[in-house]
Amino acid sequence: MENKAQNFYSGMCSNCQQKFKKIINLARKNSTKTLAELEVFFCRVDKSRNINEDNGVIPLAFIFCKNDSYAFFWKDSLYNGDGSPKISLIDNTIILSQDTIEKIRNYSNLINIPSLPSKTHGVTNKGDLNKINSQISWINRQHLIQMTKMRKLFIIFGLIFILLIGSLGGFLGWYFLGISNLEPPIFDSSKIRLEDHLINDQLESLDDNKEQTILLAAKKKNNKLEIKDLLVKEITANSALIYVKSASRIYQYNTFAKVLFSPKKITIKTDVKIQNFYLDLDNISEDTILSEVKLENKDFIKSGVNVQNIKYIDKDEKILKADLVAKKNNIIYLDDDQLTVYFSTTGKKMLGQDLVEYNLGDIKNVKSPTILQAAKRKNPNLIVEEIEIINSIFEKNEIVVKVKEDSEYYINDNLSFILNYRVFNLNVGTVKNKSDKVLNNGFLTSLVRVDSQTILGGGFREIYQLSNNGEIKKIIRLPDISGNIYTIAKIDDDNILTADGKTIYKLNFDGSIREKVNQPEGLEFDGDVAGIIKLSDNRILTITAKSVYEINSTGEIIKKIDQVEGTEFDGQLLQIIELKNKSIFVLTPESIYSLNFDGRINEKIIQPIDQNFSDRVYSITQINEMTILVGGSEEVYQLDLDGQIRNKVKDKIRIEGNIFALLTLDNGSILAAATDSRLYQLHGD
Repeated sequence: MENKAQNFYSGMCSNCQQKFKKIINLARKNSTKTLAELEVFFCRVDKSRNINEDNGVIPLAFIFCKNDSYAFFWKDSLYNGDGSPKISLIDNTIILSQDTIEKIRNYSNLINIPSLPSKTHGVTNKGDLNKINSQISWINRQHLIQMTKMRKLFIIFGLIFILLIGSLGGFLGWYFLGISNLEPPIFDSSKIRLEDHLINDQLESLDDNKEQTILLAAKKKNNKLEIKDLLVKEITANSALIYVKSASRIYQYNTFAKVLFSPKKITIKTDVKIQNFYLDLDNISEDTILSEVKLENKDFIKSGVNVQNIKYIDKDEKILKADLVAKKNNIIYLDDDQLTVYFSTTGKKMLGQDLVEYNLGDIKNVKSPTILQAAKRKNPNLIVEEIEIINSIFEKNEIVVKVKEDSEYYINDNLSFILNYRVFNLNVGTVKNKSDKVLNNGFLTSLVRVDSQTILGGGFREIYQLSNNGEIKKIIRLPDISGNIYTIAKIDDDNILTADGKTIYKLNFDGSIREKVNQPEGLEFDGDVAGIIKLSDNRILTITAKSVYEINSTGEIIKKIDQVEGTEFDGQLLQIIELKNKSIFVLTPESIYSLNFDGRINEKIIQPIDQNFSDRVYSITQINEMTILVGGSEEVYQLDLDGQIRNKVKDKIRIEGNIFALLTLDNGSILAAATDSRLYQLHGD
């Protein structure tokens, strides 16, 4: 809980931080438990909630804060023996009834800690009660004396310890040392709480209780609600919990809302929560299947379904499956709805029994180990070695997982699950190192990789040959060039193009000029060439300060692209890139535009309300499957694949100048060229 606790702690006001410390110190005094067994969650108190819905769960302590409330639990009071929670936990938030909160004995006005169980049951004599109170007072005084001594020793050793590890992270890092490591998503207070848009939770009559039906009904009752960012879980016959996807740009990730409704019919899954059964397969029949399902699912109506497609799913005939199919014109279950159930004596589980939380929260990258580790963190019982990632939908921040074919623990029936996440790594774009060498003749304004060993950098009337790690190998003087080289593009194995003003040149692979390109008669650029790119469909686009052109592989103009009437750029065009997902972006000093492959404007990227470029920007590049970097005036920005700003990078090391060029190196670092005539390496992970 180390990172989790630190995150909660840093979000509290100073008064609540003091109360937080008191709770930790009190928890340390429990001789039968360690801090590794302590859990903390955001807590919402629902005054309309019945105490029976809390399943007897009572917090060890509770902090009410003006921003958020927090509840503390010992793990054994919160989780069942099989590791499943006794009460719903969604994105580090728990809902409790008002009656449960009132059961906690007052510790102070804002911290509640349950008292020790009373030992006075059966004491009716007032004198006896006074004796007991006197004994308790004496014990408390002795305890206070001992704790005072211990506290002095604790402070002495604590101060020594702080000095020893201060360089490794400071007091707060020590304070939560030993608490288990669960990392929640970074809290973004600038986003909207879901309940601020989902105000009307009474959805009334619905055709059914499918997830999409519930979301559409919620949208109909709440016009501002953006359902594309939402998911639904804990669906019952009359209620469901709507919660927020990890990567939502609109809603706070840890907010949710319970909605109520009255469906005409329900899904079979509503009543059949348990789908995997331990059963001897000898003499199995439709009747035994229905009886077994009913035995484990009390609400299930056997008369509402037929059993179909009974068959083995493995060559050894040890696991059998069957489909429960809703009867036509039945009054309970949705027509033609069906649910698969499994029977065996193998002890294998369905993946869905262990994989119950699909929101993974924040992850640092989309590498398979990172994703699987996040899935394990959210689903402690999940055996990640038994599952595999079969698809990654980076644009939607989704990955698809399934059971491995040779799994010894899970039933393999080719069922897949979609998991949501948000890539968020504060380290990306921070300075890794700064070159000691200062370029003698200005600064680099473009960077491109031309082969596995060489990077070319354009400067003032010269081109630099750089190694894979960004070290300068050679400088090529270009006397025919009159100014800065703002673009270099490798078109194919025979052609590298650059530009000086309105003139395009072909380069050799060492950066020297091969020849000047003469344009067809009557065709010329309307301004200095700022960018050249070969697209994945083999078209080559070129930008000037205000226009887009199509050229051929030898640099000759084919045509100027006429923009659709009413669409135009809001400033000077600076750079053009194509992402791995085939999106094309053009950068201006203040904005990003999406282009179609024909060079026409698709749309201007609208930035989130709380995010914008704080000053001019100059360079843009995609650094991995999920992240774009933009370089500005001493600033670096992380962007998502849709061109929207994810985060403005905060760094202790300052880049002194405008960042004109960015390029990913083989080692994963980002090479950045700035107007202070230095090269920087930025963290790419």
